[in-house]
Amino acid sequence: MDNMLPKEEIEAIINGDHGNVFAVLGIHRDKGSKKVFIRAYQPFATEIEVIDANKKSLGKMTKIDNRGFFQLNSNKTEEFKYKFRITNDQGHVYEAEDVYRFPATIGDIDAYLFAQGNHREMYKKLGAHLIEMDGVKGVAFAVWAPNAKRVSVVGSFNNWDGRINVMRKHISCGIWDIFIPGLVEGEYYKFEVKTYENHILSKADPMATFSEMRPKTASIVFDINHYQWGDEAWLQHRANNNIYDKPMSIYEVHLGSWRRKGDKITAPSF
Repeated sequence: MDNMLPKEEIEAIINGDHGNVFAVLGIHRDKGSKKVFIRAYQPFATEIEVIDANKKSLGKMTKIDNRGFFQLNSNKTEEFKYKFRITNDQGHVYEAEDVYRFPATIGDIDAYLFAQGNHREMYKKLGAHLIEMDGVKGVAFAVWAPNAKRVSVVGSFNNWDGRINVMRKHISCGIWDIFIPGLVEGEYYKFEVKTYENHILSKADPMATFSEMRPKTASIVFDINHYQWGDEAWLQHRANNNIYDKPMSIYEVHLGSWRRKGDKITAPSF
């Protein structure tokens, strides 16, 4: 088969160790023949059929590895919109967008400004945001984890399996991002982080706009525009009073004084 990956790269994808998943999975064009090919890693799939925007079959993907690595070589010479018709190991058949055919949600200017420390609206990019990309609705996820070996979004939508929705790393600034089509408000999720020591950590989103009530710790996709504010009285009071000629209290705390005896301060590993 043309455009075959080396066995080492396939193993790296399956083991969640590949440094640039988006360069391997999804739709690509061969530099020589100019023909398009598609790769997918779906560990719970027994069969994948590629269908176009009109639901016309473009053929079944060849299963390169029994652990769920598939490939389809096409005769087309231009990239195109497509979906997967997946048969899973339970015999269920469903259609799904290919996460890896969508571009980055973090632009070059965002990455440049963030690396400088000058991005004033990074809260609009980090976290989870409901967006539409290429006519498809879903959720854009982004998190800063510069020292992680791999970061994935996990939730009930992928069986909390960190191998499935591995994110794209922007090396210049340490941000990881991914657009997952089909997700809606109310989805529970976390970020799964794999360190260079191969430790797997499950982390809540530090920029989440909504979270589970303790002691549960999952983050929840939420549209902040739906939040009902209750500070009208305070805003009216502020508008009618000059706060700059009123007394104020300033508190100062030495963080070291909050340490308990024997506590050690250690830097995070990601």
